[in-house]
Amino acid sequence: MTPSRPNGDNKPKRSGRRARASHHSPRAARHGGQRRGNADAREAVEHVREQAAHKIGTFADAIRQSAHELGRDQQLASVAGYFEQAADRIEPLSDYLREHD
Repeated sequence: MTPSRPNGDNKPKRSGRRARASHHSPRAARHGGQRRGNADAREAVEHVREQAAHKIGTFADAIRQSAHELGRDQQLASVAGYFEQAADRIEPLSDYLREHD
């Protein structure tokens, strides 16, 4: 049995200071970990977006180069025009991914 205090209060004595949440508390550490996790996730998304933009841009360039090669042949000149149009429609997607969050 715990000895009684003179006032009959059996609660453990607290210091006069009030407990504060510090940056070392488990809660603060948890939130700090979440912030790091969010930053890591944002970096990962940005990296994937940049890779996608690069690959789409490279694809558009390849289509455009094919259009130029096809355009050298009189019989395929009309097909070359379709390739060029396709590249013109694909390339803005690459630009959009690079420019927007």
